[in-house]
Amino acid sequence: MNSSVQRLLAVVIVLLLAGGIATLQDRNAKGGDGKARPTPTPTDRIGTIAPVGCIPLPAATKAPSWFPKNLTLPPGSYPARIQLPKAPGFPRAIFAVKGSLRDFVLHALQAWPRLGWQLGRGESEAGEAEDNFSRLGTDVRGAFVARSSFCDPGWTWVYFVLGTAKAPRPSPTTTTNPTPLR
Repeated sequence: MNSSVQRLLAVVIVLLLAGGIATLQDRNAKGGDGKARPTPTPTDRIGTIAPVGCIPLPAATKAPSWFPKNLTLPPGSYPARIQLPKAPGFPRAIFAVKGSLRDFVLHALQAWPRLGWQLGRGESEAGEAEDNFSRLGTDVRGAFVARSSFCDPGWTWVYFVLGTAKAPRPSPTTTTNPTPLR
């Protein structure tokens, strides 16, 4: 897959993510009667770009059937019981990942390529990291946004979205050896 197709796929995933976040924010900002809620809940803050305060650890739920078993997370991680708006063709879930943001990113960079996953270039800023990934030889594509949003600094909030596209061919524009975190 050439770099322009990869960029287009990344833009589509980001737009779907942004649309879902906007929908979630709008839905959570209003009660059933259309009036604003007096106090925010932890899920109200899930979609924000820069949450105010922190989010308490959510309850665990069963792993989504669509989530690849070989896309490992650090031991102790679990899918969070947080309802997200539907997005046809792009299943999504939030996970509570055991460890700091840096721990999660290092895990993804080290473990996923050994398991046949190829990561994009990714990007990060204070308290947040995001990247796209694909499983070589398959049509599985995904992206994640990871944030240091939980009140417990030993946990990281990670939003996953997956979908399918034509299987990629390795290209010199992607790498599995990005610059290490500082």
